[in-house]
Amino acid sequence: MKKALTGPDIGQLVRGWQSLIGSRVDQFGRPDLNTVILKLRSRERGTVRLLVDLSGWAYITTRFIKYRIKSRCLCSKSS
Repeated sequence: MKKALTGPDIGQLVRGWQSLIGSRVDQFGRPDLNTVILKLRSRERGTVRLLVDLSGWAYITTRFIKYRIKSRCLCSKSS
């Protein structure tokens, strides 16, 4: 397992996440103590979800993510 990011790793992260600049947070949820899910709307990519695991990883996906909410912590912006 890698212990540090290399230059190409960081470059790929920057290219992949650059499209999130200017995105709006539509919803967010915390299905468990270590996971945060942000539903973002981007003009460039449409609707994407940013999953962040507080133990050290994060990724972007366009897939729908179904999860069970253990406590009411899902929020959305009201118009």
